[in-house]
Amino acid sequence: MKIVTAGSNHYGYSKTISYCKINAEKFGYDIHIYDMGGLGFGEPIADRRCETAIRQPKIAMKPELILAQLRKSTGTLAWIDGDATLIRSIDDVEQDSTFDVGVTVRPKAKVKKTQYINAGIFFAKCNTAAERFIEWWIASIPPTPEDLTKKHPGYCDQTVLEETLILPNIKVVPWDAFHTVHEIRGTRVKFFDCARYNNFWLHEQWLEPGWDTRILHFKNHSMKKLARYRAEFLDGRS
Repeated sequence: MKIVTAGSNHYGYSKTISYCKINAEKFGYDIHIYDMGGLGFGEPIADRRCETAIRQPKIAMKPELILAQLRKSTGTLAWIDGDATLIRSIDDVEQDSTFDVGVTVRPKAKVKKTQYINAGIFFAKCNTAAERFIEWWIASIPPTPEDLTKKHPGYCDQTVLEETLILPNIKVVPWDAFHTVHEIRGTRVKFFDCARYNNFWLHEQWLEPGWDTRILHFKNHSMKKLARYRAEFLDGRS
């Protein structure tokens, strides 16, 4: 298993990434960390898109970083956002041979919303089908705006993943796709449950982490309260 993550000096990325590194090594996984500016460790990214505070997710570099590591790796790769961390093993994902790429899905909300598919966690098998899908993802994102201080909603990697690549190509609503596999342009796409593999209950309060939660995602708003949440949800967990 190869874990790939990235972060900067914003909020508490260094804390969650450091914790993720400790657990990745504990579970026997390789980990590659990208420094997007001021993180202080990992591989520095020399890219002008790192010069702006809106680089993630509005400035989409995630699929490019995933693809770069996918081409250097074997087996299974797991992208984990810099504000998320492993708390338990994800060996089951590595052992799952039914998919080429995997995305995580929120449960159905009580009110209408978009972005049920959250790109904070992204799984990929190191094969040509996954590479083709990620290349398509990159090609579907509009060009980088010249003025990096301006928001460009259409440039969001997550929006493109959900609204361009996945939803038009499956025949079910995303929250009914949990644990199923759909073939999209020759790539087997599996839908994993956010509650288990991408739990951001601290941010949206829809399902508290349980004994089977594998990855916690603090997201930017709850990152500001990381010290309290770390003591409550990270320290001392096995």
